[in-house]
Amino acid sequence: NGMQDSVHVREIDWGDCAEFFEEEEHIDLVIGSELIYTKETGDACTAFVQTIFDRYPTCAVLIVQVVDRFGWEEIFMPSIQRKRADGKELVVKKIDISLELHDVAAQMVQPGGTLDLSAFGAVLIRRADRQQRVIGEI
Repeated sequence: NGMQDSVHVREIDWGDCAEFFEEEEHIDLVIGSELIYTKETGDACTAFVQTIFDRYPTCAVLIVQVVDRFGWEEIFMPSIQRKRADGKELVVKKIDISLELHDVAAQMVQPGGTLDLSAFGAVLIRRADRQQRVIGEI
């Protein structure tokens, strides 16, 4: 499809991302899963997401999370909905996890934790002034 040279996957250590920022001039999408489970990880994820948008204004962030873990609804979601990046409002779009996607994901990861579809949620976050299409406009 001609995309092989345009996709670059890289791990980001959100606690120490200076090297990543030095090496990456542009990123389109950050994907994270199961990032928040304490107050500390909720605060750290909020700060990291804001830093991503300050450095890469056209980027989008997709996070998939077990939503009943502490820190998601209590810390991250309220904080990120109030945040601004470089003076611009952030748009936070909740995404329902479809049964089909859940079944595919359940086959890819080892059983453990919850496999209850209702326990999972996802959000797509972008700057309000950026109208880019991300993943077929989820």
